[in-house]
Amino acid sequence: MLPAILAVLLAENFLYKDPATDELIRAAMHANYELNFDESRELTRRLQTMYPDHPVGYLLEAESYWWEAQADPENKAIENAYYAAQKSAAEKGLDAPQAE
Repeated sequence: MLPAILAVLLAENFLYKDPATDELIRAAMHANYELNFDESRELTRRLQTMYPDHPVGYLLEAESYWWEAQADPENKAIENAYYAAQKSAAEKGLDAPQAE
């Protein structure tokens, strides 16, 4: 579900057209799928710094917590971090300018 949402967000806002940003997004996604959460969160925070009003960094951060929670479903700290990151991504998405 999250990758599909990310694809829509990227397609609408054309961040992927900047090669450096595209590389950063791909690296964060790869780190998530490799379960390297420290690396993923470092990369997502760079995206958040570069694009503070865009949901992409926040969405990828939420995804990292989601994957981590699959390995430790009883860990409330991970669950809380996931919901906080998910909320940030949703808020950024709702506040983002809409393409016409």
